[in-house]
Amino acid sequence: MKLQFDSHQDFQIQAIQSVVDIFEGQPLNTGDCEFSLQQGDSSLAFTENGVGNAIRLAEQGILRNVQGVQMRNGMEESNELMELNFSVEMETGRGKTCVYLRTIHELNRTYGFKMFIIVVPSIAIREGVLKNLQITHDHFQDLNTCTTSLRRFNWRVTWACQRAMSRFAFGTKTVITAEN
Repeated sequence: MKLQFDSHQDFQIQAIQSVVDIFEGQPLNTGDCEFSLQQGDSSLAFTENGVGNAIRLAEQGILRNVQGVQMRNGMEESNELMELNFSVEMETGRGKTCVYLRTIHELNRTYGFKMFIIVVPSIAIREGVLKNLQITHDHFQDLNTCTTSLRRFNWRVTWACQRAMSRFAFGTKTVITAEN
C-alpha cells in the first residue's frame, strides 16, 4: 500500500511560499556543490559557525521581504531583524513536517540552497521525521519541485551537544542534516 499525499492544501502552500518569499532577490546558486576561496563565488558560505548556504541578499532586503510576508499574512511587521531565524507555526496535525520538507525542496529549486538542518526535541519526533523523509521521497520527486541535486538528497542524524544548541530551551537535541 502506498500513501497518497495532497500537495494542494492552500494553507500549506501559503506557508511554503511565505518562507520562499523571504529570500526574494537572492540569486540562484548553481552547481551541485561549489567551492571557492574568493568571497561570493561559492554556493556555500564558510564561516566561524561552520558551512551554510551563501546568502547574498542584504539584511535590509530580507527585512523588506519579511515585512511583505507579514503584511500579506495579517501579522505585525518587524522593524528590524534580530537574527536570520524564521519559523512557521501551525496547529498540531496540519502538516508541519510536510511543509518544511517541501520548503526545503522549494528553497533548493528557487535559490539553489543545499544545506538544511532540522532540529527536533526528542527521539520520538526524530524517528517521525526520518520516517517522513522516507515515505515522502517519491512524492517530492513527482511534484516537479525537485531539482537534479535534490534527487540525490541525503540525510544523516547527528546528536548536537547542549552547549552548541544553548539558545534552545529544552536540553540536548537531535539534528537531522539534509544535504545533497
